[in-house]
Amino acid sequence: MMRRVLPLLIALALAWTLTAPAPAQAQSSVRVVLAYYSAQTEPVFQAIKEAFEAQHPEITVHLEVIAWDNLFQALTTRLAGGQEPDLAIIGTRWLPGFVQQGVAQPLDEFITEEFRSQFAPALFEPSTIDGKVYGLPVAASA
Repeated sequence: MMRRVLPLLIALALAWTLTAPAPAQAQSSVRVVLAYYSAQTEPVFQAIKEAFEAQHPEITVHLEVIAWDNLFQALTTRLAGGQEPDLAIIGTRWLPGFVQQGVAQPLDEFITEEFRSQFAPALFEPSTIDGKVYGLPVAASA
């Protein structure tokens, strides 16, 4: 199961990119904020972090898991203080506001058709604003 989920979760780690002082490729460290979904959240992403760092030893990933109920406040406080993460997994209901503030970066240039074809097209709708994709599907419900 982990072998099938790992590539998807690595891609999901790119789910939402905040404006950073330098491109991620030039950074030696990346700050990632994750919402706490269950006791499995941190171990799963810790494994992804370790696999990524093994493939990219020049980049250190700093993970921070925040309880869902505190996530929006934590992100807005960090944004106001200039301490935004490089990547964050967020609720799509917050995305339009972050796009309007200019702190979310479109991901279209990173999404290949092959990658996109792994998802039902409707899963991109909540994170597509003005024809640009700002996030990748993490969870969905009917």
